[in-house]
Amino acid sequence: MRVWLLPAALAVAMALAVALRIAEFSSLGEVVLATPFARPLTRPPLLDLLGWPLPAARNAIAWASGAITVLLTARLLRGVVPPAGVATGALLAAICPALVLGHGFWSMRTLTIPLVAGTAVLLIDSLRGTPRPRALAVVAAATLLADWTAWPPVLAWVGWLAVFRPAWLTAEQARDAMRPLVVGVAVALPAYALLIAVEGDPARLLGASGMPTGPEAARRLVGALAGLWLGLVREQPMALRIGLAAAVVGAWAAGSRRAAGEGRQAWASVLAVGTAGALVPALALHPWIPVAADKNLWALTPLTLALAVVALWPRRALVAAVLLVGCTDADGDGAWAEHGDCDDEVATTYPGAPELWDGVDNDCDGAVDVSADYREWRDAEPNDSSIGGCFAPAGQDLGPLAEPGLLSRIDGRITEVVDLSYDEGDFDCYAVRMPETDEPRRLRIELSWPSPDSDLDLALWGLWEGDQRGFVQGDSPGPGPEIHISSASLPGGTPLWLWVGGYSGEPTDYRVDLVVASLE
Repeated sequence: MRVWLLPAALAVAMALAVALRIAEFSSLGEVVLATPFARPLTRPPLLDLLGWPLPAARNAIAWASGAITVLLTARLLRGVVPPAGVATGALLAAICPALVLGHGFWSMRTLTIPLVAGTAVLLIDSLRGTPRPRALAVVAAATLLADWTAWPPVLAWVGWLAVFRPAWLTAEQARDAMRPLVVGVAVALPAYALLIAVEGDPARLLGASGMPTGPEAARRLVGALAGLWLGLVREQPMALRIGLAAAVVGAWAAGSRRAAGEGRQAWASVLAVGTAGALVPALALHPWIPVAADKNLWALTPLTLALAVVALWPRRALVAAVLLVGCTDADGDGAWAEHGDCDDEVATTYPGAPELWDGVDNDCDGAVDVSADYREWRDAEPNDSSIGGCFAPAGQDLGPLAEPGLLSRIDGRITEVVDLSYDEGDFDCYAVRMPETDEPRRLRIELSWPSPDSDLDLALWGLWEGDQRGFVQGDSPGPGPEIHISSASLPGGTPLWLWVGGYSGEPTDYRVDLVVASLE
């Protein structure tokens, strides 16, 4: 029974993570707050669960993940090539753009890459006669719960052991190695079933609904294969991408053959089957299985890197030349221009950067001004009493605004307008606080509404040296939007009261966008 203890504990933890996210997300409607579990339900829960107790240590977790990946790459090579080859593989892993995620990445792949490598290491050990079934079951389950793109290699290993068992492997050895993988699949399946049930659209959950077809799909496939060693290569010439993709596939075949020919069938089979498990469906069914889109194959990088070292060793210079092309970082933000930094001239733009509310894709994920760190309130109940009652209202505190540069948004509605009177119509009042910052900041406020025949106004009040004071008064006539900057720089934690009222026209919805800005 003990062999099931750790997987069972992991399953309970994952179920709790999913339940917390669903409960919070459902209770807030479509609200997205900067809390550990209020995230879109289209991603597995492991990364959120790991970062929950340490919300301020996310970069440290990413760095640790990168360091573990380097060690696991060396572990994969140990005993297959001489010590100098192991050191070369570790060095290449340490500077490989697809593996060095610690400089700012916070994505599912932060965990998936070392977990896939760890599963391969434990599976190889099991086939070599030193099984650790509990560890393999836990790591396999964690791998699948880290990212759905880890399923192809794990399922390929299960299918290989169950159906295509090679002659050098006994049936008992195959069963002993396969059983922990099956346990991991059993642990992960309920979490994915729950995510699919909540999402309701498996194609959207897996990202297949947005996959290109035809020539564009072929280009994405080539770029994904080429990027296993160099990171994102979408800006490189097609001839180079095709050459790199061919090099990856060639190294996979040559490394597998060379290792198997030297009597290391377990090592060669695990790495070859794991990579083929993702590459084959990607190549055969790419319009429907988006495992080869951009970074989605990066989980295989330690495996393909180890195969390349074995294939090319002892040609160290050739290994380095293939894997170290184009590592430049002009703006010093820790991301390479050719391998993920979508603007190498701006230090605030790199993979994993905060998505500022500035019309720029700061985190290089292809989406402009979309971030789980934004704060949005749609169901808040404002204080509707009067202008005088807006100051220090009770029970309507929305909490701190998002961090500097990030968006905080309030959606509301003025249900009644009495022309030229605030107090007699609907009047909404919200309490917020400036985020805790080291230096005073100004607050940018934009009030907009869809009705061109309505006129809404706003004001921002707070305390200044103990006295009540207005920092913004927005009463421009006519339709919106109205954009205002606070008259004073406000220290971190400053309590503020924002009111919105209808001055004339018809009742209308409205939106207030607030961004904490620098003093520049």
